[in-house]
Amino acid sequence: MGERRERFWRAAAAVLVLSFAAAEGGRRHAYAAMMYMGTPRDYEFYVATRVMMRSLARLGVDADLVVIASADVPFQWVQTLKEEDGVKVVTVENLHNPYEEQGNFNPRFKLTMNKLYAWTLASYDRVVMLDSDNLFLHRTDELFQCGDFCAAFINPCVFHTGLFVLRPSIAVFKDMLHELQIGRENPDGADQGFLVSYFPDLLDRPMFHPPANGTKLEGTYRLPLGYQMDASYYYDGISSVVSVPDLKFRWNAVMYLGIAAITRLARPRRVKLCYNRRPDKSIPFVRAMLKVAALWSMFAAHTIPFFLIPRTVHPLLVSAGPSTCSEQLHLVRALAVFGYAFCCAPVVWASLAKVLYSLHGLHERETFFTRLGESTPLSDSSKLY
Repeated sequence: MGERRERFWRAAAAVLVLSFAAAEGGRRHAYAAMMYMGTPRDYEFYVATRVMMRSLARLGVDADLVVIASADVPFQWVQTLKEEDGVKVVTVENLHNPYEEQGNFNPRFKLTMNKLYAWTLASYDRVVMLDSDNLFLHRTDELFQCGDFCAAFINPCVFHTGLFVLRPSIAVFKDMLHELQIGRENPDGADQGFLVSYFPDLLDRPMFHPPANGTKLEGTYRLPLGYQMDASYYYDGISSVVSVPDLKFRWNAVMYLGIAAITRLARPRRVKLCYNRRPDKSIPFVRAMLKVAALWSMFAAHTIPFFLIPRTVHPLLVSAGPSTCSEQLHLVRALAVFGYAFCCAPVVWASLAKVLYSLHGLHERETFFTRLGESTPLSDSSKLY
């Protein structure tokens, strides 16, 4: 235990020396990523890190590019990052993960606790910590105006640590190490579960909006989803999905009124048990209009909800406020939207098909009764008995 602690503080001292050296150029901000070995895809993550850093460099960000690399990262990779990509590499010892024996622990996340080293980059005012699977499309230097800790919520209740903003602090880093030693609750055994437990109130914090005067904020903030948009949302062109609030009126009452109105307009003229003996020339037109209405209803069932129901900026359905964060409720709401869009149209079609079938039967019976009474002039209606 003593040897491990000594090795850690030696690595922490090296981090401080290198971070102060990195700040000699005068830059007060940094985009940082981490690299460690021991996964089946080490080389892929190395290439992804280079691509991400190159995307930042092409955008001309006003910040240093830093990679926190474990001591076992190949020397050639480190040299390439430094010489070809202009990245400052900080070499560290791997942090011990105390959650390895946890039942749901995934071995590929064993060394993700190295991400906590970002808090030791004390020469910077703000650091944007990144996973290697990010690709930057625009400059995001406004993130350096955010507070002590800022992250985006992809999951409605759990923020994502693929990108977060932090204010480096050795005191916070030491406290995090203490929490690791005493076994702080960690739902997934990785860095994300630990940080979600360490910053439990982030969901209740306000949304980050960069001040126009360029000042830096204090405290913690939620980041807009656009900073952690999944590639599938980008290619599909979708930046929000719907939630299902209470629309303050009864759908069943509206549907009953609509069915009653259509039925009243579509049926022939009748008075109690009296039946019109002469064919109504408007019936074919009504039937054609009902067919058109059926097609329009199928189209409307898939489009109207997206205009009537307010949109949010979340990839899963969210509730009206952060205090009612229930994943089961989100699932129920998602299924409700699915059921409306894909089940409403067939029901409407079946109902209209029955109406058309009834109209067809009435038309045939009307023709039959008309032929029977052709020899006798009758009034507009006659009894059926």
